Amino acid sequence: MSYGYSQRLVESIKNDTSKSLDVALGKFLLRNNIPVAEASEALGVSRMTIYNWLMGDTHPSRKNGTEIIKWMRAYKKAQRNTKEKNVPL
Repeated sequence: MSYGYSQRLVESIKNDTSKSLDVALGKFLLRNNIPVAEASEALGVSRMTIYNWLMGDTHPSRKNGTEIIKWMRAYKKAQRNTKEKNVPL
């Protein structure tokens, strides 16, 4: 897997069935091929913080959780808008 995701981390995220925000973020990053560096910049946290969340070593604060949800929604909206603009007529 590119972008620095270890196979162990990828498998851990893919196999986790919990509904926690950390897992949702991990699955979102993998599904959309988003590098940790891009996510950390967008969320205003370090790459290590993102990795700690993904590994379950720490969990996002309430404030960070709100930012994660807003960022994921904005990212999905931007993806939809891009797809709509690229539909052939």
